[in-house]
Amino acid sequence: MEEKHVVVTGMGIVSSIGEGIKDFRDALMQGKSGIERLNQTVGSEEIEILSAPLKDFSVKDSLERINLPDEEQKRIIKMIRRMPKSIQTSVIAALQASKQAGFSQKIADKSRCSIQVAGNNLAQSYMYETMKKFIKTDGFVSPTYGLQFFDSNFIGVLSEVLGVHGEGMTTGGASASGNVAILQAYRLIRYGIAD
Repeated sequence: MEEKHVVVTGMGIVSSIGEGIKDFRDALMQGKSGIERLNQTVGSEEIEILSAPLKDFSVKDSLERINLPDEEQKRIIKMIRRMPKSIQTSVIAALQASKQAGFSQKIADKSRCSIQVAGNNLAQSYMYETMKKFIKTDGFVSPTYGLQFFDSNFIGVLSEVLGVHGEGMTTGGASASGNVAILQAYRLIRYGIAD
């Protein structure tokens, strides 16, 4: 078997200190932290939590920064506009990486491409917010909740956005989930399962 060399060709990030690799790197080099103390009401009690909120995140603005064609931006906005922020930010990061890598939806065999989603319980904030609404609205839950709280929904959304028809999976490893996903992608490419 011919040995395949595997390299990372694209990266993306949406974080509290920067969106995109350059902004994130610059913020790190300047010693910036996006972590702050916030007050949150839990039941009847107010508690202080640490959080790294995404301030002023906008799918439309993020897509414009990636510089996708207008029709592509409209298609993606329509697809993810009502989805949890965790899925929206994953889509933006994946599109950044895709663009940096030169990935195109015009790839001949989309079944040879794979989606690796790193992490577990990725929609916890969405679940928490849904629970609060459930309590306030006398038991109403959006019908889409049953799909959107699963980690596997990230695979479906990213596959549709990127036009990928190959293998997809979520990988977890606590704080090392990103490394686990990279290793899994490496294996798929190295052993000829994906390109």
